[in-house]
Amino acid sequence: MDDDSLLYNKKNFDKESSLDYFSKGFNSFLERKKTKVPKVAKEVGLKNSSVYTWKAGRGFPDFQALFKLFKMGMTLRELFGDEIEKTERMNRLIVETEEMKKSFLSLLQNQDEQSSENEALLKAQIIENEKEIAHLKMELKLYNK
Repeated sequence: MDDDSLLYNKKNFDKESSLDYFSKGFNSFLERKKTKVPKVAKEVGLKNSSVYTWKAGRGFPDFQALFKLFKMGMTLRELFGDEIEKTERMNRLIVETEEMKKSFLSLLQNQDEQSSENEALLKAQIIENEKEIAHLKMELKLYNK
């Protein structure tokens, strides 16, 4: 197997932050599995230097190597950790905000003094949620460019 065929470097990979991100997850995988680069290199079928490149955030494995890492026990959360959590948080906020909007509309239809206070609190929370959703969308869009 040609060692270079399983390694993308920064010259042909357009997202340095993705390299850094993979490096973080890969190092987490190494710690969790209590394993070292030479063992991973042997199991994946690459030179130690290629795997050290991943560890340092200077390279990224291709699909074959990723598949072998997953067979060794690397998780999707280690590969995409923050992005998965941000996406899950954003999705929860969207659902929560939609429910708040329904409650807000219901309060508007049933006006009384109590509902005016609830209306103001609900409106403020909807605005905060929408700001956080926009922020998470921006972060995820920047990551996925």
